[in-house]
Amino acid sequence: MNDSDVDGQDRPRSALAPGWHADDFLLLGWLLFLPPLGLYGAWQRTEYTDRQKQIFVGVFIVVWLLSAAIGFLALVYLVACPVYAWLFWRKHEYTANTRLGFAVAAGILAVASLAVLGAGGASNRSGTADSSGCTSVLTRGNCTYYRDSDCRVIARQCR
Repeated sequence: MNDSDVDGQDRPRSALAPGWHADDFLLLGWLLFLPPLGLYGAWQRTEYTDRQKQIFVGVFIVVWLLSAAIGFLALVYLVACPVYAWLFWRKHEYTANTRLGFAVAAGILAVASLAVLGAGGASNRSGTADSSGCTSVLTRGNCTYYRDSDCRVIARQCR
């Protein structure tokens, strides 16, 4: 049994049941929320050549990894996830369970993004901030300053 005679007709399988990867909006969601599954879906698309798929997957992976490396991915998730969830929720051609699943995933990623973005607190490039926003060790130029709990400099070491 081959793909062209699934129902006794001479139609390809994709014409019978296009699958979740044929829907651009749903594929975008999978690329956003679960990139490995989204990349698999993009690879299953039949309207692109293998070379086009290889270029897309390569570019997507490089952009995704660079975004993650520079911390930009959390900001993208913070903005894109709620927007996508809202747009997806309005599409009534999907079941309520599917829409709810994407909404929950968007919420989780948005909260996680807030946590990642907020983890830096008021720290700067040369120290770690406490809850008051004061760093206990601060480096400026050739000098390192040590502070007490009231943010007063208690020691200085210069090279």
